[in-house]
Amino acid sequence: MISKNYPRSLSIALIGASLGASAVQADVKPNPLFTDGAVLQRGQVLPVWGTADDGENVTVELGKQKVSTISKDGKWRVDLKPLEVGEPLTMKISGNNVVEVKNLLVGEVWVCSGQSNMEFKFNGATSASEDRPKATYPQLRMFTVKRTTASSPQTE
Repeated sequence: MISKNYPRSLSIALIGASLGASAVQADVKPNPLFTDGAVLQRGQVLPVWGTADDGENVTVELGKQKVSTISKDGKWRVDLKPLEVGEPLTMKISGNNVVEVKNLLVGEVWVCSGQSNMEFKFNGATSASEDRPKATYPQLRMFTVKRTTASSPQTE
């Protein structure tokens, strides 16, 4: 049975729902390049960027550096001073939430692309089983970008 107060109770419910929706906050999020185990280029200004609520205060902490900005149109970016090779670092990104990116190294970043030979995996080498035990480079890291086709620039 529908109550005589149905329109009033519906209005109250809708107002409550809209107030609840306005209190919902988007999480601050770094660009997917900033993941655990990443390598950051040494000796260069280091841009760090991502997404957050429009107008959200975002703070990035890395080593002894702490830089803040305000998200505009849902995007943010800060520039950190150049870093040198050292111990693994943790990057803390704070906004409406906190994200920690762990085990970051500072060193040389090489971007490689080309023909199909650039996709050749070490495990496919004929001497892989012999070479694997000799390959003791724990700070060597590799990031592979998924192959996609797009007709316009992508944000991620």
